[in-house]
Amino acid sequence: MDLAALPYPMWAPLLFLIVAAAYSAVGIGGGSSYTALMAILGFNILAIPLVSLTLNLCVTTVSAFTFIRARHARPRLILPILAGSIPAAYVGGSLTLPPLLFEWILLASLLLVAARIYLWRGATPELRVGARARVALAVGAGAVLGLVAGIVGIGGGVYLVPLILFLGLGTEREAAACGAVFVWLNSASGLTARLQQPSLDPL
Repeated sequence: MDLAALPYPMWAPLLFLIVAAAYSAVGIGGGSSYTALMAILGFNILAIPLVSLTLNLCVTTVSAFTFIRARHARPRLILPILAGSIPAAYVGGSLTLPPLLFEWILLASLLLVAARIYLWRGATPELRVGARARVALAVGAGAVLGLVAGIVGIGGGVYLVPLILFLGLGTEREAAACGAVFVWLNSASGLTARLQQPSLDPL
C-alpha cells in the first residue's frame, strides 16, 4: 500500500476518532465536524457525505440504543419528525449536485452550525403554538434537516435538539434521545441512497 497516495494526512483517522468520541458522549453523530474536517483536508465532494453519514451511523448506534432502552425516546415526539426526515434524507442522498452548488450548501450548513454553537446559547425560549401547528412544524423541520443530511452528511442533531426544546415538545433528555435516533435513521436513509448510485466513485 502506497501511503503517499492516500487522499488525506496520516493523522486524519486519529482526529476523526477524537471527534467521534466527543460527540458520542452527548448522543450526537458529529456529522458537522466530520464534514468540516474533510472539506478542510480537501476530500472529494463525493466522499464527504458518504464518509460523514457512515460515521454518524456508527457513532449514534450505541447512544440511540441506550436512550431507547432508558425509554427517553417517546414515539409521539419522534415519529412526526421522522415522517418528514427519512424520505427527505433518501432524496438528498440520491441527488448528484454540481460541485459548486454542493460547496455552497456545505458552506451554508456549516455556518449555521457555527451560529448555533457560538451565537445561540443558554436558555431556549419555548414557542407557544397549538398541538397541530407543532406537529406540522416538526414534520417540516424534519424534512429540511433530512434533506441536508442526505446531501452533505450533517445529521442535524445540533439543530434538532434545541428545536424540540423551542417548540416545547419534550424535555432535555427526550430531545437528546430524539436527536440520536434522528441522526441514526437519517444517516441510514441517506447512506442507502448513496450506495445505490451505480457510478459511485468517491476517490
